[in-house]
Amino acid sequence: TVILGMELGLGSIADTIWRLGVEEEVGLYPALTLGAVNFSPLQVNQMYQTMANNGQYIPLHSITSIMSPNNDLLWSFDITPEQRVDEKATYLLNYALHKVTLEGTAKSIRANFPNVNMAGKTGTTDDYRDSWFSGFDKNILVTSWIGKDNNEPVNLSGSSGAMQLFIAYQKQQEPKSLVRRFPKGLGIAHFDKETGNLSRAGCTDTFSVPAITEALPAIPKKCTGESRVPEKPKTFWEKLFGK
Repeated sequence: TVILGMELGLGSIADTIWRLGVEEEVGLYPALTLGAVNFSPLQVNQMYQTMANNGQYIPLHSITSIMSPNNDLLWSFDITPEQRVDEKATYLLNYALHKVTLEGTAKSIRANFPNVNMAGKTGTTDDYRDSWFSGFDKNILVTSWIGKDNNEPVNLSGSSGAMQLFIAYQKQQEPKSLVRRFPKGLGIAHFDKETGNLSRAGCTDTFSVPAITEALPAIPKKCTGESRVPEKPKTFWEKLFGK
């Protein structure tokens, strides 16, 4: 992660954090790529809110409207969402966050909600001093944090601590499965499991994931490893009629 972050540039990462909604300066040091920043739960929630909204930034707010005693509208929160992050990139990020709840550190979410698709990310600091989790379904985003004022360890990881708060909260709701529109410019790409290189459809030992097609290199003309997946043998009638 650090190597990738340094290749992208710490300035680019800091700019992305700002576009996601944390409008303050952050230190440009390699540990930034691992989340070594001093953010409040509200700031973290704002970043994930932008991600969950397909890259559209809407400031967090606690008051949506003010009514008079006669039920007349006196004021309402009214702001046009601002597309701050590319929708295609956000789709891929949310796809990865969904996979975390299936086979990653948050897989117990699927165990508790087997029929609901959610997304989320756990966070654990050194010596188990902080336990973080941000997760969302179709309608609700929650960021939870467990820690001590004196910075002593709580001996809880993100999954054993903060995520349990999220699960308990969702059990009191009626969570809805994530639904995401497949943005234009995305496609399903195939990659070699061993090398990670782009591969052709139908090759053996590959995995398929959504990808930004314009960012991909040319598709190889041949499979890198063994040949293509064996085709189903033709029946007598298919051979006879040349199908």
